[in-house]
Amino acid sequence: MSDKAVRTAEMQRVIEQTIHAGISPQRTDDGLRIVCKTRSFDDYELELHLTAKAVESAKIADPDFELPKAPISLARYIASTSTLTTFPINTNFGKYFLNPKYSRLTTIILTEVSPLGSFNDGEHIYFEDLPVGLIREPLAGFGLNYDLRFIAKAVQRQDGITTLRLSNESGVSRKGDALSMSYSLFGKFRRDINRAHKRALDIANKAKEARRIQLTVRRPITADCCLDYQANSISFS
Repeated sequence: MSDKAVRTAEMQRVIEQTIHAGISPQRTDDGLRIVCKTRSFDDYELELHLTAKAVESAKIADPDFELPKAPISLARYIASTSTLTTFPINTNFGKYFLNPKYSRLTTIILTEVSPLGSFNDGEHIYFEDLPVGLIREPLAGFGLNYDLRFIAKAVQRQDGITTLRLSNESGVSRKGDALSMSYSLFGKFRRDINRAHKRALDIANKAKEARRIQLTVRRPITADCCLDYQANSISFS
């Protein structure tokens, strides 16, 4: 066999492999594992694997749970387009374990994502370069941070949309069942939501403090006075 053939065979052997990732030291071991299957140079698929411990926990949380026969696909990466396609699922044990995180939004595509690079069995996989607001931990099932669920809901209000694609292209566009949004616009929505959330918390805290002061003033009047604990209704646009 020629040297070139030997190198090609060796490269193919390295390329097509299955790596069992480890978990973060900060994460409680619930028996869930990530399996990375490389398909070609820098291309890979991520699957969720359930150990016996995870299956037992799933059945305790939901007696009707059945282990899926097909592989549980979490993500697919294509190096030639620097694209990470994720399939967000619920990885918390319970009734909705392994179900899609969203009712109609089944796929989130992220462009301009760097490859994972080389790693070995037992090493933790974490997508630290993903934009703020996206779940970077594969064992958490990918998707959007919980406080950004309103973005997913807004996307799902568009008829026929099942895919959200984030890229550096400007604005918002639609093609088939996919809605494309720029990273900059996604970032703007994230900041707007965070500001609205902070404003709501500030209003709630001020109302709480006002009620506390009111109770402090009213309490000495009589030992059996009737105190009003009705919460204020807070809304904002």
